[in-house]
Amino acid sequence: MLIIKPPVRSYLPGIALITLAIFFLSLMDVVGKWLVNAQGGYATVQILALRAGVIVTVFLFYLPFAGGWNILVTQRISQHLIRCVIGFGAPLLFFTALKSLPLANATAGFFSSTFLAVLLSAIVLKERVSIQSWFAVIGGFAGVLLVTQPGFESFQIEILLVLGSGACYAVFILMGRWMSDTEPTFRLVFYTNLVVGVCALLPLPWVWEPVSTPIAFGIVAMALLGIAGQLALTQAFRLAPVGVVAPFEYSALIWSTLFGFLFWREIPTLMVALGVLVIAASGFYLGYREWRH
Repeated sequence: MLIIKPPVRSYLPGIALITLAIFFLSLMDVVGKWLVNAQGGYATVQILALRAGVIVTVFLFYLPFAGGWNILVTQRISQHLIRCVIGFGAPLLFFTALKSLPLANATAGFFSSTFLAVLLSAIVLKERVSIQSWFAVIGGFAGVLLVTQPGFESFQIEILLVLGSGACYAVFILMGRWMSDTEPTFRLVFYTNLVVGVCALLPLPWVWEPVSTPIAFGIVAMALLGIAGQLALTQAFRLAPVGVVAPFEYSALIWSTLFGFLFWREIPTLMVALGVLVIAASGFYLGYREWRH
């Protein structure tokens, strides 16, 4: 008797998108670190306001091809607002920390968000996470502790900003996945940047600095990388469970270490390097486990 098995849903498109998204966002972090330190340093809110302005403008030009104004109509405006205000805290805290933290340290500390995202996905979204995967997540979080070294002389207070950024990001991602049943990717990303831009505009009159041509090009590059990264990231979390795609965000550790050395000659300490290796190994093992499952 011939038994026809039901097709197995593939998560490979989601994995491919998250990997591409992290590359784009890692490049964006490089540009952001340069901007917050260029010419004496620009205020983070000024960078976020200008970046959001460019992104929203690009989206408005693309709007007729995405379905017109109807694609922005939503019955969940209050949930968008809450999600985006929380999401505003992620880049605000992260880029502020980049003024003084090495890129690899900041990126590694930020990955506390993965632990929180998987934890919340199991509790709130009722997604199944295996015992082996939990051990891998805990191992990754132990790597974060190796990088941050709380209680040691080498501890930098700015790492608390990074951890706060990671917490905001975890909630932001989980809310996006929860809302994705009715909200398309275009709408989620558009409202994110619109609200971030409005939030960043409020303190702007007190911190504004004139923008030179190189800085303007940097803002545009940062915005375009942000668009590509956010679209790919949001779509990845729509196509696969958090437990499958979130671990692939650990690839950012490779890029941040490489870019930090290439652009700023930042060489991680032995403890930081060990923590990065533990985080990366745990993350990729977790991804492998979920992919095989």
